Amino acid sequence: MVFRPRSSYRWGLGLGLVLGLGSAGLGLATTLSHFEADYTGSAVRVAWAVSTETDLTSFSLSRKLPGEPDFKPLGSLVPAGHLRYAFLDTSLRPGPTGQLPGPVQYRLTLRSPGPAYAYTTAVPGTTGRVQRAWSTIKAMFR
Repeated sequence: MVFRPRSSYRWGLGLGLVLGLGSAGLGLATTLSHFEADYTGSAVRVAWAVSTETDLTSFSLSRKLPGEPDFKPLGSLVPAGHLRYAFLDTSLRPGPTGQLPGPVQYRLTLRSPGPAYAYTTAVPGTTGRVQRAWSTIKAMFR
């Protein structure tokens, strides 16, 4: 598992969600401004951005495949001041028809000394090699 800070970033629709008060009860808030997952070839790229990392202690990423009862942890990361992060999930395996499973759900949990906040996003199952090739082409122009 590799979390990568992003030095450049293509902004999409932001969630603009404000996350509570800081641990000291001050008005220190963290805003999750972007969270998405998309196929990149046979892998899924999960990316997120926050406006500030004030009062964050860690990010945790989990995944839920179709038919699984709950999310399984993929890893966690201590914020390092990058504000933008990406994770490449290369552990998905195609089924007997060559399609990747779907929909695949990803949950990002932002942890602080106070309450934790979780957000989910999903990617649909692929329709085959053509859709995966199109995702690769789109990724080249980001």
